[in-house]
Amino acid sequence: MRSTLPRRAVAVLVLAAALPLAGCGGTAGAGAGSGDGTDTAGDAGGPAGPGEPTVEPTPPTVTLERTGGIAGIRESVTVDPDGSWRRTSRTGATAGTMTAEQRNRLTRMAADPALTAEAGRPTEPAACADGYALTLRVAGTAVRWSECDPETGGPPVSARIARLILDSTG
Repeated sequence: MRSTLPRRAVAVLVLAAALPLAGCGGTAGAGAGSGDGTDTAGDAGGPAGPGEPTVEPTPPTVTLERTGGIAGIRESVTVDPDGSWRRTSRTGATAGTMTAEQRNRLTRMAADPALTAEAGRPTEPAACADGYALTLRVAGTAVRWSECDPETGGPPVSARIARLILDSTG
């Protein structure tokens, strides 16, 4: 009869060797900040490992167009990858730059895979007076919706991106 002791011994050695490596994955500690205000939980990219540079995704150019409302506005806000933005409307143009935190939030939201699903959903024509019609363009993806139904609030990711852009470029 064969002894199973060598197999067990090998299994124990493999397990013992693997345990110290269990915390070395890229998701270890996700959500736990370092205490220095540089918490990157939820960020795309992140530390690649000891001695390796952090690779952040390249932010896309994002454009938000908003038309309608009680005054019949027509405005467009474009945010470039460096965070600089320009808003054009019938009354003229303004420009500025997002903060690093705003730009990082925008980059993370623009990379959300749900954005592509929102672009693929059918759009319904606006059926109310004085509501805004919005079009969000992110890296070749366009999402259109109307703010006529306050209960739905629009597609979630797109609506959050639009709110961030409007609040940041105010």
